[in-house]
Amino acid sequence: DFNDAGQALLRNADDQQLYLFDSAGTRALPKPVVDGVERDVLRGFGPDENGRVIATLAGEEGSTTNAVIYQGASPPQPITELTSVLAANHTGKIMGRVSEDSSGYAVLDGDDLQPVGELVGHSPFPLHFGDSGHLLYLASTAGSSARTYHLWHEGIDTEITEGVPRSVNAGGVVGLHLPALPGEGFGRAALRFPDGSISTISDLIGGAPQYDGISFAIDLNDRCDVVVDTPIVGERPISAVVHLDRCESVDVTGEFFRVDGGSTFVKVGADEEAAVRLRVENASGEELTNVRLTDVRVVEDESGGQAAITADGPGPPGILEATGPNSVGFADFKVLGEEPGTVTLKAEVAATKGSQPVTDTIEQEFQVRQEDLQVNLTLDPPEYEEAEDGTFEPVEITASVTFTNNTDAALTDLRLQELDVHRVFAGQELYVTHTSGIRPDPIDPAVVLAELGPRQTSEAFEAVFTATENGEVEFKALATAAAGDGTVAGEATERWKAKARKFVEITTEVVNPPDGGVLDAGSPVTIEGTVENLSNSHEVTLGPLYPTLAGNTGTMNVAYDGNAANPTFPVPAEALVLAPGQRRNFQVRFTTNYSDPRMFGAQPSGGTRAYATFEPWGEAVEVLAPGDDREPERVDIRTYDEASPGDGSTPGDVPDAQVLAEPTELFQRISIDDSVELPEREFIGVAGGVYLGWV
Repeated sequence: DFNDAGQALLRNADDQQLYLFDSAGTRALPKPVVDGVERDVLRGFGPDENGRVIATLAGEEGSTTNAVIYQGASPPQPITELTSVLAANHTGKIMGRVSEDSSGYAVLDGDDLQPVGELVGHSPFPLHFGDSGHLLYLASTAGSSARTYHLWHEGIDTEITEGVPRSVNAGGVVGLHLPALPGEGFGRAALRFPDGSISTISDLIGGAPQYDGISFAIDLNDRCDVVVDTPIVGERPISAVVHLDRCESVDVTGEFFRVDGGSTFVKVGADEEAAVRLRVENASGEELTNVRLTDVRVVEDESGGQAAITADGPGPPGILEATGPNSVGFADFKVLGEEPGTVTLKAEVAATKGSQPVTDTIEQEFQVRQEDLQVNLTLDPPEYEEAEDGTFEPVEITASVTFTNNTDAALTDLRLQELDVHRVFAGQELYVTHTSGIRPDPIDPAVVLAELGPRQTSEAFEAVFTATENGEVEFKALATAAAGDGTVAGEATERWKAKARKFVEITTEVVNPPDGGVLDAGSPVTIEGTVENLSNSHEVTLGPLYPTLAGNTGTMNVAYDGNAANPTFPVPAEALVLAPGQRRNFQVRFTTNYSDPRMFGAQPSGGTRAYATFEPWGEAVEVLAPGDDREPERVDIRTYDEASPGDGSTPGDVPDAQVLAEPTELFQRISIDDSVELPEREFIGVAGGVYLGWV
């Protein structure tokens, strides 16, 4: 038995004697002597509010009583007002049979004997007598092995069908043992509340994994302290006292957990947050609607732990996909450990049950600390930048790895499982290769340290890599070690970037007129070229590759990876997008005019020169892997910074910004024969045709 003062009364099955556990320690209650015979104890109740302990005794032929009262140091006294005592509560009331030949029951309260009357079933057997008069009992059916459980209170009898009840407190809360779920080997401890709702002890605690093994709620007091049993280990179950902050039904339960399967800790000072997921479950036994998160936060305590939490992904669920009992929803968050210690992640959930609003709290304690095995990775040089002219000289990168034991015991058989370079987005070309130094065998990595002492850091292990192109890659080091009977692991990642100075290279060539020849006035000029993204880590978007025209020029069109439209009228061009390392072709076509000496007044203007000047512009945006929520690097692409772009009829300087090209690639001069002879036609028709641009 277990009272509100925290005293526990237990019966030892070996010596059939009572033992009282309290803050003063443990003491045995002497076996009672009744009618001159020492009697074994069958059950014990108490201590009650008067300090009394009631014990029922093993049968003895001719005995005048089956129960006694222990009061202080006095010898136990027989109870004679009831023919047989079945139960007692903590207010001092004793319940039993009035006579051996009657099925009637009564409650003895001091000197007052209060009839209870009839109970349901054949030979009802009281299981527990609550302090407010709730009687929990087992009833059988005559001529049958069927048994039913009942809760009686103030003349109202309720059958309990959900499990096996063990005890009831003053509020009418019943401790239950529920059957095991499919695939589980043990049942579940639960509480049944006066409204008929049921919540498991695990849900009431918060759903933490360490409480999954609670299978029996043996007893509970009015403060909702519950004596529980865990599954049998060896020959006996393990008992414990669990204090519940709430003694009411749970409508919503759930837990926070690491998405990667790690334990409930967050690495302190990490550059990247830990991905944490919140599971929300309808535990009410009824349909819930409009289930929503009203608040998610970090609660700090006196340990000094600090962390920050932010939403990630699609955010909290507005309504669970299914709203019935046991339906589940999830929300993803990122947690950044700031200071070592403990913190509690706390989520407030609101919903509607029937027509009534309900709220619940889900909370989970996390440790903010370093990993047991800390892997330290440094790169030298930490980054690199290509030459101003865009040339890339191969560079050696030294990756240095050390290991720190953050525990108070030695780690053994430390193995470096991986030290390698990885892409940062799918499809990326890798221009970094291992050239010398340590390189773990991916199948059977060798032990690099036989032992690493507590709080110690190892010597450095080095590997050399060579980069031959610009871009960004990720180095990763992974290690494992033996810790007691288990294994610990740690990893470190570092980004390495070879920054590009030049992002775009452009080449151009005049193909009409061919071979640098002279173009007949009125014929279109055709320029073809290539444009290449020189970056291995950025996507480039360029404005339409229209050159600036001067001289004898007219309407212009541009196209990518094909022929430009006939420039008799303009066709708008879109921006040009280049993936990392991508190269594309383009074509520009524009019209020329000719002079007509036969026209009076304003004459069509021709000329013997046409000029086309290219000056690419745009933006380069860093490519990130899916799930990488960093702000990507953005670089404005310009052709000139301080250098001169030329005056439109002469080449400019060598580009000094983000474009790689020779001045002759950016500037094209076309010679035109403006003395072309017009065909013989009706004067008015020819003049009209020239004016409209049809000739």
